[in-house]
Amino acid sequence: MGTYRGRWAGVSGYIEENVDKQAIIEINEETSLTEKDLTLIKKGEPVVVFDRQINRKWVVHPYRWQIKDPQKIKIDWEHTEIRWIEPSHLSRYLTVPGLKKAWEKVK
Repeated sequence: MGTYRGRWAGVSGYIEENVDKQAIIEINEETSLTEKDLTLIKKGEPVVVFDRQINRKWVVHPYRWQIKDPQKIKIDWEHTEIRWIEPSHLSRYLTVPGLKKAWEKVK
């Protein structure tokens, strides 16, 4: 990712089709997981995030998934590492704008 290189983020992407279908596509592209590897826990209301530094508005469609076997995750070129954290520790990380706000919609 060029926009927020070096920041922590969830799996994300641009909506090209149906939002739910695109979420699965992005998860597959970035983690190699398929729909069969996941259980949807919650889909949150969209979050509008405005980044004044780059003068850009993002509309985030948050989802929370349970991964049946985390050992199956294989990250793609967009990522350098993955880490499981307690949501209460999110503020300790330099994240993409709005990540905490998106999490609040699906906790």
